[in-house]
Amino acid sequence: MSEYIVGLKYWSYFTAWLPHKTKYYRVSAKNEDEAQEKAANLAYELDPTDDYREMKIVEVRKVK
Repeated sequence: MSEYIVGLKYWSYFTAWLPHKTKYYRVSAKNEDEAQEKAANLAYELDPTDDYREMKIVEVRKVK
């Protein structure tokens, strides 16, 4: 298992021009594909309940 850093950011059509802060999380995964899958699951869990915002995956990178 390797450690990956996952960057997630809120995104909205109405506030796309605003600088939203990226939040970083550390996940354990066998490879980058599994890390992407875990990032998608995390984004789904953290997704707000309103209809006009959503969580986007900004980056997935391996910890050296």
